[in-house]
Amino acid sequence: MTDNQILVGAQRQAELEAAKAAFFASGGQVIELVSFQYKPRPLRSEPERETTAAKKDRLQREKVGTDARQSEINRVRELARTMTYDQAATETGISKSTLFRMSREGGFLFRRSKRETMEIHTRELERMRERAERQEREAKLCERIVALRDIGLSRNEVARQVDLSYGGLILVIERNKIDFPVRIKRK
Repeated sequence: MTDNQILVGAQRQAELEAAKAAFFASGGQVIELVSFQYKPRPLRSEPERETTAAKKDRLQREKVGTDARQSEINRVRELARTMTYDQAATETGISKSTLFRMSREGGFLFRRSKRETMEIHTRELERMRERAERQEREAKLCERIVALRDIGLSRNEVARQVDLSYGGLILVIERNKIDFPVRIKRK
């Protein structure tokens, strides 16, 4: 500490001592306030151990519940052989989501309605059409890649020409087994 800081500290201490003396001279008294009292956390309460008889009773009640559930699943399994979700829901009064859970749990499927079968067939035809168009576009792209390779362009230049990323070009080359060396010696 510098001398100046020591002098300032000494002056401040003298002021405090004078203020204390004036306080006691005017009849002031020191009152000791109550401080923080530590209160420990309450002990952890462990649950009571289940007696053997109580455990047997609980397991028996749970078994009765699972037997009833299993018989309900078996009943729904029989309905699933001839009905759709909608028909089974109206027949049993059980929601479709519950029927779906039961079918997953029991490992069986409901019949599909004619509308669902038609929708699936339509979607499959659409996918096949899209797949054929994609293959046709890729065949044209392959022809273009081979032509650009034959005139001596590098892979990077070909990727720019056909408007593909370099990684996309590599995927097309590998998928269609095009012989396109990494480097071509220019003539």
